[in-house]
Amino acid sequence: MPNGTLGFRWSQKPEGKWNLRLEDGKTGDPIDPELTFIHKHDAVQAIEVEDFSTGKVFRREVPVRHVKTAEGTVAVTTVFDLIMAQFGISRGLKGDYPESYDDDSIPFTPAWQEKETGIQRETVIRFAREWATNGEKTQGKNMIICGGGTNQWYHTNLLYRAGIVALMLTGSVGTNGGGLAHYVGQEKVAPIASWAALAFALDWGKAPRHQNAPSYHYVHSDQWRYDKGFRYYDTLRGEIKGHTIDQQILAVKRGWLPFFPQFNRNPLELVKEARENGAEDDAAVVRYVVEQLKSGDQRPYH
Repeated sequence: MPNGTLGFRWSQKPEGKWNLRLEDGKTGDPIDPELTFIHKHDAVQAIEVEDFSTGKVFRREVPVRHVKTAEGTVAVTTVFDLIMAQFGISRGLKGDYPESYDDDSIPFTPAWQEKETGIQRETVIRFAREWATNGEKTQGKNMIICGGGTNQWYHTNLLYRAGIVALMLTGSVGTNGGGLAHYVGQEKVAPIASWAALAFALDWGKAPRHQNAPSYHYVHSDQWRYDKGFRYYDTLRGEIKGHTIDQQILAVKRGWLPFFPQFNRNPLELVKEARENGAEDDAAVVRYVVEQLKSGDQRPYH
């Protein structure tokens, strides 16, 4: 019985037991658990897997071992083997497994998800291979960063579980540099009027306009320099093209989104002033503004 199993959660002496160390919960000896019986099993046994979206039931084989108990011999398998059966990955076993990635009649294939999400199967296959390869080469340093946005949707628990399963399959849970990183800030505040008055001192000044933190971080950390254009990641419908930074600039230009830090005078006038002082290209304008900031003649406005 390894540490961290459910019984230790409410034991009278849980110290040293409620953790993920690969140790025997009774003796403390190190253990090396088997994740799958696919290479060593006593038999294979068919189980039923239900597709809750259509009501179909699939029969699929899983590898089992026989364990003697007080009630008799029982067949057991691993959670990993059950997950592979649920996902329709045959590994040479018989049953209602899909024949290829292009089989769109059975759940969880790249072709099946394309019908449901609109994301091309080639995109999903490439991402899955990159995810697995990175997990293998870094020993589990795969990380998912998400906010509270998914919490506003029905079945958000399944959205989180999907990501967590992907992390588990690459050994990324409990690994420094891997795991699920959740940030907050988008929660809907019910008494928004009273809360905003207190939070932003509205009785002292005009109503503030806030820049969202992901946009601020994306721009000022230079993350945008490491992205490619939209069409590199997927084929988009309609007229959407360009790069994420283009959309950020467009939002600011049209007044949809404030951007900080800001100057205490019109940036257009600042550029005009730089050119009047000899700046002939963009690099020279940047140097002029930097010099103005260093000297204190130009101040950022927060």
